[in-house]
Amino acid sequence: MEYDDKWHIGKGWVPLLEIADKVLGDINWIYKEKYGTLRIDLVGGIWDDNQFNLVGILEELSCHVCENCGAYGKATGGGWIKTLCKECEAELYEN
Repeated sequence: MEYDDKWHIGKGWVPLLEIADKVLGDINWIYKEKYGTLRIDLVGGIWDDNQFNLVGILEELSCHVCENCGAYGKATGGGWIKTLCKECEAELYEN
């Protein structure tokens, strides 16, 4: 998957989406960022137990992966929550 800024998520979460794409295959799914985490939702169809469990793991991992760079991160911010590493958080809030 080649990153495009129209994806509305940072490059740091692209590997998580690549895993989802491989495991979910032909199933129609969408993703979004919500409360600083990646959310993956099914659009019609049925996930099997393995797919359902993997989606839960990927969503949980996103709580610990910097949205921008993919390093270890944590939830930051007061109003708009983002999952960022210390370096990306400092860069975001220094402006």
